[in-house]
Amino acid sequence: MFSLYQKITRSSEVRCRRQGDFALFGSRVGLIPKRLQRELSPDQGEPFSWHLSIGQVLALEGWADTAVVIDIKPRSKTEAKLCELLDAWGYTACGWTPILLRMRVLIDDEPPSTVDKNDFPMRPAEDVYTFLYTAGGVREGHLEGTWSLRGGGRTGGPLLSQKALAYFLRAIRETTPSFCPF
Repeated sequence: MFSLYQKITRSSEVRCRRQGDFALFGSRVGLIPKRLQRELSPDQGEPFSWHLSIGQVLALEGWADTAVVIDIKPRSKTEAKLCELLDAWGYTACGWTPILLRMRVLIDDEPPSTVDKNDFPMRPAEDVYTFLYTAGGVREGHLEGTWSLRGGGRTGGPLLSQKALAYFLRAIRETTPSFCPF
């Protein structure tokens, strides 16, 4: 589940206060496809590699001092894990888009009874990455398809071409040099 949180700074503490559910995907409402559509050149086609810094995008869209927080284990009765979405990289080709997300762990496998998911102090931990994919492409400067999340297959994630994987590895190396020393 994706949610928008307001970041409230008091003294030296930053708190995250949940504002509500938030759409990242979907061609009509999702933050990612809406921002991409605004940035496409009129002749943009596929393949198309892109990067969005989520904090910058939120500020451009009028949501300064906010964060997109992902509840990694929304149904778990034994662990709560919340992550702030920092970056999204995509490689759009053949009508679909595998996406790499970089997130920062805010709450890491704590008992749900000890966590208020609606209002909590921000105590960032490690950065983590995950892949997902959408049914969406680009042709002549316009997004095509639903840009909704896909998955549920045997792997639960995209099978990446060598070109797509090389792009994502470059993105990780550029933002986290210590993670990929090659």
